[in-house]
Amino acid sequence: ELKRTLVHPVKQQQKAALVDDYDVFYQYCSRLVAYITAHMVTSPEFVVQMDRLTLACHTKLTKQVLYSVVTKNVWFHHHD
Repeated sequence: ELKRTLVHPVKQQQKAALVDDYDVFYQYCSRLVAYITAHMVTSPEFVVQMDRLTLACHTKLTKQVLYSVVTKNVWFHHHD
């Protein structure tokens, strides 16, 4: 009985840590994407594709799944 009551809170803490970790990761990636879009020329749908890429990187998707999620070429370069 004690083991069962301890396992449940631990699992909740692990889930909360994963959510917090993703939130921090996403915030940093979003700041980078915002900076890039404000100061550089980007590919069409850059923000959408980078949002998908951020999720894929954080969840460590396979290369095959990544290619199915990020469906357009992603690029950026400095203003001429």
